[in-house]
Amino acid sequence: MANETRAHIGLITGDLITRAGDPLDTCLRHLARLKVDAPVLGCLGNHEVYARSEEYTTKEAARIGIRFLRRESQILRFGNSRINFAGVDYQQRDRPYLVGAENLLVPQTLNVLLSHNPDVFPIAAQKAMI
Repeated sequence: MANETRAHIGLITGDLITRAGDPLDTCLRHLARLKVDAPVLGCLGNHEVYARSEEYTTKEAARIGIRFLRRESQILRFGNSRINFAGVDYQQRDRPYLVGAENLLVPQTLNVLLSHNPDVFPIAAQKAMI
């Protein structure tokens, strides 16, 4: 169904699995079937953190063409326009949110934050992340 939308951009915001031992590779194989004009980008959720699968998920996803942005950004160009996607891992509640994330901003560009937990967006707005 997702491919029927003929989307330009594919974004994933985490929780590919629930716990360690879940079929992560199967999930990634299904996500690799997404057909979009630009690269598929994403960020990791709390379940990847809890399952301690962040490195594996990032590496295996990159192998099949999906890039998880972990305190990284990537500019996508569409004609003369560009969008900077800044991704962060799940922001844990017992720590300050988005420390240093303002360094992912690109001036004179539309910046979009990819974050699993939406409660970070007020902080992002203060940092001019959205």
